[in-house]
Amino acid sequence: MKVSFSVVALCVAALASAQTDVLTQHNDKMRTGAVLTETQLTPTNVQPGSFGLINQLPVDGQVYSQPLVVSNVRRGFSLASPLQDLVIVCTENDSVYCFDGKTLSKKPVWMVHLGNPVPSEDVGSDDMNPTIGIVSTPVIDRASHTLWVVAKTKDVQRIVPHYAIRLHALDLYTGHEMPNSPVEISGTVAGSADDGANGIVRFNPLRQMNRPGLLLDNGILYIAFASHGDVDPYHGWIFAYDVQRMKQVGAYCTTPDGDETYYLPSGAGGIWQAGQGLACDDNHNIYCMSGNGAFSHDGSGRQTGNSFIKLHLDPDGLHLVDFFTPHDSDSMNGSDKDLGSSGVLLIPGTNTMIGSGKTHEIFVVSRDRLGGYSDSTDNCLQRLQILSHGTLTGPVYFDSATSGPTVYEGVVSDNIRAFHVNGGLLESTPFMMTTNSSVGLGSMMSISANGQNDAILWAVQPESFNWGLAILRAFDANDLTHELWNSDMNGGDTVGTMAKFCPPTIANGKVYVPTFDGLVNVYGLLSHPRPLPHPGK
Repeated sequence: MKVSFSVVALCVAALASAQTDVLTQHNDKMRTGAVLTETQLTPTNVQPGSFGLINQLPVDGQVYSQPLVVSNVRRGFSLASPLQDLVIVCTENDSVYCFDGKTLSKKPVWMVHLGNPVPSEDVGSDDMNPTIGIVSTPVIDRASHTLWVVAKTKDVQRIVPHYAIRLHALDLYTGHEMPNSPVEISGTVAGSADDGANGIVRFNPLRQMNRPGLLLDNGILYIAFASHGDVDPYHGWIFAYDVQRMKQVGAYCTTPDGDETYYLPSGAGGIWQAGQGLACDDNHNIYCMSGNGAFSHDGSGRQTGNSFIKLHLDPDGLHLVDFFTPHDSDSMNGSDKDLGSSGVLLIPGTNTMIGSGKTHEIFVVSRDRLGGYSDSTDNCLQRLQILSHGTLTGPVYFDSATSGPTVYEGVVSDNIRAFHVNGGLLESTPFMMTTNSSVGLGSMMSISANGQNDAILWAVQPESFNWGLAILRAFDANDLTHELWNSDMNGGDTVGTMAKFCPPTIANGKVYVPTFDGLVNVYGLLSHPRPLPHPGK
């Protein structure tokens, strides 16, 4: 049968318009956490009896990074090749899996192992246990079908073990290394910190950990680092790589001079963000928050621990553009009440961003003028003491047809709270909150919606203070008192051991929830309705 080019083009266009891709941590470079093309899951059908666990995908270790999804991919050259939704999952065993999200076969499309992970005892912290491999959420470029992953390894073939952190560029279709891949991450800056020598501070691959999700912008990949459990010496580092050449083009260190008066003399200032990726705007400015660490009391910005940070890549490297450090940063450092335990969120359609940390506050900062440092006042837009506890998860944003622009915050050991956004500023009182209170370190959240409608707030919460087992909850995003469904309503839907700092991924009618049990749970609409749970569940 003869098929016209126009018909083929229309079919391709229809497939493209229907696809839902999740190519980066929390869905976009502003880190809103929202997928706005979900047409299958609605507040009407995400209900007990009609929605639940539909499969589990086996992997070889703990999962910290958020699964990514590339939809309607034809890996073969023939039109007869099946379309697949490629689901990418990374583990602490330094393994990368690619599953088919359409068939949900337990056999991966491909799997690669990128090296020997580092035993937790080698870094002097059991925060991650038993091994450390791929921690951060990778990033995907659909056009070049490339997946970038950062893996930490220990080379045991040498007499003296060699620790390395490498950037890998993998072919999304096969898992094979792309040209010039991998590259070992290294770097130096001028500085006088106590772990430096001769005026130079070197990146330490054993001590540093890449927790924030990777950022890909304008052909440049940005990779941020903190440490393992505050084991000194360490700093906050950000590296920029030209992805075409896999060549480093910039390096930034938050605390190059350290501070002998600070309880971590190397300077610290790690970039943690609870796994939230670095954010960027349309002008390719990069934003993040650093954790407790040394900062420049003279306001110069030479050191930027416990700060909001704005960077830009110029032809001669990665440079600080602006920063904001709270006026009482010394007190915050002394009581371990730093900013960087959560990630920044750029408010769409405005010039503002928000961030919170271990205090009870939300900071709203102008992206045009962050505010610098003063020992007597905060030159940010808002510093709102509106939370009951701190935050250890990233916020999410949704512009609802019903409620308008809204920020959702998952608070430690408390309710999820929603705040109206007006002109880029937050109203000081939440206009709605969940009736249930999370236990422990808060809620890992994502939003699914069809445009501005049918919005669901998905939250993974620990069921005990030491993380332990998890529960997945679905709330009507326009009425948080209305819990649509949770994974404890039916015994066959339970999540298992919680994946720390990992928000759920929603794409094409499925919700992917990783665990520390070597499984990725897949939730969706059930082909056969189940009996409703007993009253009171």
